Amino acid sequence: MGRFIADNARWLAGGFLLTLFSSFGQTFFISLSNPGIREAYGLTHGEFGGLYMLATLGSAFTLPFLGRVIDRYRTTTVAAGTIAMLAVATMAMGLSASLPFLVLSLYLLRLFGQGMMTQTALTATGRWFAANRGRAVSLVTLGQQAGEASFRSCSSSSRERSAGDSPGSRGRPPSFSSRFLPSGCSCGATASR
Repeated sequence: MGRFIADNARWLAGGFLLTLFSSFGQTFFISLSNPGIREAYGLTHGEFGGLYMLATLGSAFTLPFLGRVIDRYRTTTVAAGTIAMLAVATMAMGLSASLPFLVLSLYLLRLFGQGMMTQTALTATGRWFAANRGRAVSLVTLGQQAGEASFRSCSSSSRERSAGDSPGSRGRPPSFSSRFLPSGCSCGATASR
């Protein structure tokens, strides 16, 4: 296994980083900001759950159509576009000041984080590897578990540091992700070149 990883480090790193940074659109990451979002908008658990459901379903309906770009364009082009849109989504979440903009921000986070980042990583890995495809995909998907393990604590410490932020911004995902995502995700696109 060590030899396989060493021989294919570039490709495995590209896929791993894409799945790692898909965390910004994953439910576990957004849920870390649930109390802050509900407080900022005066939402109940059920109301926020309903908005989140709408955003997730919208993303699910869009993904089969948007996902086709991976079949038409180079992986690096799709990865770069997906990373850029995920960065826009995290910043939009931080700037959100109304319920429609909140739903749009959640939709973009789900579509480009949970959806396109993961799809791009797994599709590219499937293309890059023929003989050891299963082994490669299993290593690449460890990025999701690594993100859940590491970003949870990073997000919590970032929220503690930003306790002096304006009342509506505390606890929203971008307090951590909008600072880190643009620079960190570029590694995924660079590694997959």
